[in-house]
Amino acid sequence: MLVLLCFFVARNIESSAQETANPRTTFTFTPAVFPIPNADGGMFENGTLTSETSTTLANHIVTQGNQPYGPLRLLHTYICLNPVGQDFSTCDLTYPNPKPLSSADLANIDSQLAKIQPAGIKVILRFTYNFPNDDNPVGQDAPLPIILKDIALLQPLVHKYANVIYAMEVGFVGYWGEEHNSVNASAYTNDSIPAMTTILQAEEEAFGSDVTLLERDPPVLMALEPPSGPVFGIHDDRVAGDSTDAGTWENKNYLLPTYNYTYNQIFAFGTARSEVAPFTGIFGSTQNPDLENCQDLPNYFSDVHLNALNVGNGSSPPIFGFFTECIPEIFGKLGPQISLLSAQSKVQVKAGNNLRVDLKFTNFGYSSLFVKHPVYAVLTDANGNVLPASQFAPVRLDLDLTQIAPGKTVNATTSLYIPPALVSTPNVKLALWMPDPDPVLSHDHRYNYLLDNGSAPDPTTGLNFLFALTIK
Repeated sequence: MLVLLCFFVARNIESSAQETANPRTTFTFTPAVFPIPNADGGMFENGTLTSETSTTLANHIVTQGNQPYGPLRLLHTYICLNPVGQDFSTCDLTYPNPKPLSSADLANIDSQLAKIQPAGIKVILRFTYNFPNDDNPVGQDAPLPIILKDIALLQPLVHKYANVIYAMEVGFVGYWGEEHNSVNASAYTNDSIPAMTTILQAEEEAFGSDVTLLERDPPVLMALEPPSGPVFGIHDDRVAGDSTDAGTWENKNYLLPTYNYTYNQIFAFGTARSEVAPFTGIFGSTQNPDLENCQDLPNYFSDVHLNALNVGNGSSPPIFGFFTECIPEIFGKLGPQISLLSAQSKVQVKAGNNLRVDLKFTNFGYSSLFVKHPVYAVLTDANGNVLPASQFAPVRLDLDLTQIAPGKTVNATTSLYIPPALVSTPNVKLALWMPDPDPVLSHDHRYNYLLDNGSAPDPTTGLNFLFALTIK
């Protein structure tokens, strides 16, 4: 018995000595100085599918405050339906001969959407029948029966390209497809309770299972959203622009008298919805000094959990010129900004043993992440190439990035078995791989999620590097 006791004491002393000689190391990580572009929220600007190539779509870089941002991984794009193939900015203002989309029209739209994936981007998509000049707004809708037929005809295409459509705005109705000022040659309006109820239901049925849908007007959702909701997020086309964001927080006249919502009710609905679905925005061309300043704007974006913002130069004068000094702060918090705070592990591991890694994450952004990227621990060689599965199979972490709400801190732990074949393998690195959940995009590193950190994310590989390992 005494011999056995001495054996266990000796083993414990040896184990303790080994731990002392090979302690766990804590690595700390800081946020990126400039935002890391991702395809699932954050910074975007307009792109034109008719006239741009996949190469130009992949290389949108915007300059604000003398700082270049990009290449952007998310673009907003319109597709003109009147006539199809026309650049959206020259979409016809009259609709003299209403008829459903032809097979040639659908083929043209197919060719436009086919440019997206080769560019390595995603898009926020809107279909429109007109695109008025701001100085002389006029434009005609298609009649409701044509809209409904076009929605049905477009369903297969939206389904085909759903993996690269980050979100799809309701569109179709009114000036710029923005659901207001709906009129056609016979003065038939689609912005009415019966018509909008029908359109929302048709879009939910045609597109809702494939893409995230965004509605321009929160009170329309409050009154008319299909009962299967919450399905729709919100796109605010004059975010922070005036006391109601050009009607975002204002009841629609055509809902009266059946639905009469107050500002407070609408704002409460919108901020609650932005916790479970994207809330996107674009600035107007004139400043609202009550909000568009460095003191108030960040708080406003935090209230609405701003998921994505058009950061293009916009109208003249550029609205960004009114708060240049805080652009880095604002851009750095746009959308979800999942960041690694620390990683704790041994940096020396014996082949054939398990390696425990403890990670701590937070979200510095205004919004949650709404795309469920899985998270894997992988090992790479000195050049950042992931070791083949025959050498080390990726280990999936029990971590749901979509549950890291703004300001929330989440811990994750994983255990990695280091195969004996890796003994003495030089310059091995541990990295996190967060591919797109789509089975096609998961093989394209441009769609991987990159952490909001200064040292970890590597856009050239789509990996987030943590630290180097020595395998003995």
